[in-house]
Amino acid sequence: MEVYEYEQIPQILKRFSFEEKVKICQYHSRQLMEIQGLNTLSRYRHSPLPWELETFFLFSVAFKEWKNDRFSDKQKISPRIISTIRNYDHPLLKEIIQKGNPLTTFADNLIMALSAIQFDGQEFYPYKLYRYNYYFSFRNDKIDMPQLFQSKFGCTYSDFLLFGQFLWLLFSSHNIDFSKKLMDFIFERFNPIILQLSLTREEYIEELNSITTNISDYLYCLRPSYSYPFIIESGNLYLPLPHLLIRSITSSLLYRLTDSNNKLSELIGKEVLEPYLYHIIHASNIFDEVFPEQIYHIGKKEQSGKKEQRTLDVMARKGDHFIFFDSKMYTPKRDLRIFQDNTFNDEVSRLAKACKQIYKHIHDRFPTSYNPFSDHVKIDQNNVYGLVVVRDNPHIPLRHIYHKTAESLKINDDSPVFGSGETNLQVSSVRNQI
Repeated sequence: MEVYEYEQIPQILKRFSFEEKVKICQYHSRQLMEIQGLNTLSRYRHSPLPWELETFFLFSVAFKEWKNDRFSDKQKISPRIISTIRNYDHPLLKEIIQKGNPLTTFADNLIMALSAIQFDGQEFYPYKLYRYNYYFSFRNDKIDMPQLFQSKFGCTYSDFLLFGQFLWLLFSSHNIDFSKKLMDFIFERFNPIILQLSLTREEYIEELNSITTNISDYLYCLRPSYSYPFIIESGNLYLPLPHLLIRSITSSLLYRLTDSNNKLSELIGKEVLEPYLYHIIHASNIFDEVFPEQIYHIGKKEQSGKKEQRTLDVMARKGDHFIFFDSKMYTPKRDLRIFQDNTFNDEVSRLAKACKQIYKHIHDRFPTSYNPFSDHVKIDQNNVYGLVVVRDNPHIPLRHIYHKTAESLKINDDSPVFGSGETNLQVSSVRNQI
């Protein structure tokens, strides 16, 4: 199919009214939605995919209209526009090839970018709602998440859950006609929540420009719609991409709650995410023994000045195999999506530091410094595994992280003591648990 030049898209879309572009985005977004989540995308290979719709909408918001044209087919975005987005190669990816870099370098960057925009939407959303309901409902003597949430957003997380699931059911039921009466009811009933999930068009553009001003980055960059699916323009409220509703009431709310507050982020990581990890591992009934973080001491008990230490967050045993989990309140920097070399190196170093920490435990401290497991089980170091569990997966190819870890530990990547590079040490995201 013939395509436009990518740089032509702003000029083309300026001819159409904002309302027209929003309506057509919403139509295609709804086609992707089913009650249990997004449709199998292979069924819609000839229609816009979620990330293509998101890119189309970024153009629609960022460039103001000078005409009020309508699309010839009110239920379809021009296939030529979508093909232009789909077939566009980011200049920095082209540059990698032109500079003669190994093909693996190109593949690594492309996989990271595609994973960032594609994988979240493929998650089974009831699991995600369960996870974030646990987070935002958690209380102990050190943190009160419901109180923090109410203070930040002015309503309870249950309100967001009800709102998000109600709208998801409505939009995924393709036969429902969104009459003005129905929309007025939704806006009146859920007004405080909608306001928390809304930006004016000017605010949206400002948020987008803080992420990038380069239209080439629209393909893979962080989208403001992840956190703010509603947009206000000329006094009208729109929901252009309803397939992002679940994201906006789960992970995005946690990002907003902890934004620019490292102390709170660390507290939530310690007091909320760690107990959640133990909770789901223990409740799985997969393991013979499961223990939360334990306190141990270096030196004999009778020695004065013995130093208090802590184990890894969760320790589990299945037969004579042992696995140690270490939870990290880690979120990749948004510049990782737009191929910033310094950001890539920084993220690799951050994750390598976490891997080094878990390696020290499973190789140097277990079972000599601590061992909570049954005494009768023989321990073979080849059957001891460590898993760094991060809040959000950056999708960096693991070999880069393992290489940096080995370099930091001053051992070879392929050293048997390192678990053959990728055998005994792994990085995963919490979403892979439940």
